[in-house]
Amino acid sequence: MRLGMDYGKRRPRLPGPLVPPPGDGRRCRRRDGNGTLVADAPLRIIVEVRMTEDTAPAGMPRLDRLDREECLRLISPGGVGRVAFNNPTGPVILPVNYTIEQGAVLFRTALGGPMDADLRTGIEGADFMVAFEVDHIDESTREGWSVLVRGGAHHITGDVNKNAVESWAGGDRPLYIRISPNEVSGRRIQHA
Repeated sequence: MRLGMDYGKRRPRLPGPLVPPPGDGRRCRRRDGNGTLVADAPLRIIVEVRMTEDTAPAGMPRLDRLDREECLRLISPGGVGRVAFNNPTGPVILPVNYTIEQGAVLFRTALGGPMDADLRTGIEGADFMVAFEVDHIDESTREGWSVLVRGGAHHITGDVNKNAVESWAGGDRPLYIRISPNEVSGRRIQHA
């Protein structure tokens, strides 16, 4: 059983341009090459508006790209961010408490947890590439910003400031992971 249109027998396309009719302009007539009316259909007017950062009218939202310095300034107080990585079963995104230390993202996790095993390459000196995202959104004003950091995740085995980042989840979280940024990008949406 076949449902739908029989694609072997397509209706021939109507020739000729769409010509607005005289009068109110609410209908559009199609004429063939000889001027004979072959179709009469409602006229559809499509207006395409292209907004750029510089052309947004007053009161309209404007999207600005943030440079690296502004991105790092926005996330420097620390707080909650999200770490994204691929594990053997697919993409994973987990919230973490973080701080910025010496230009890198630092967070804690549990030994044996998903980020312990999944963020190890098993190769000395090799990086496991991750993404880290932080945002601040004010839903009442529909304004906000987001920052994306991409880079290698490193398990910290040496000295680390144990008070650098507090774990909200509680429990024993002695493993520290540092993300060394290769790329930092961000966007801010605000009303012009």
